Amino acid sequence: MTASDLNTLEADLPTTPSDVEALRRARDASRMSPADIVAALEQFGTMAPSELRSRPGPRGEPFRLPPE
Repeated sequence: MTASDLNTLEADLPTTPSDVEALRRARDASRMSPADIVAALEQFGTMAPSELRSRPGPRGEPFRLPPE
C-alpha cells in the first residue's frame, strides 16, 4: 500500500472512518523531508562501485511459492 492508496480506502477495504483517520495520521507522522532522506542515506556511508560489484549475491535455491 502506498500513501496514494489512502484516497480509496473507504471504498476498497472494510474500514471504519476511525481506521481511515488513523492510517492518515500514521502516514503524516512518517513523512520525511528531502533533508531527512539525505541524512538517513548518509548513515549507510558510501561504497565505490567496484566494492559493490565485489559483494557476494544471493546464494542457494531460489524461493518458490507452492502451486495452488
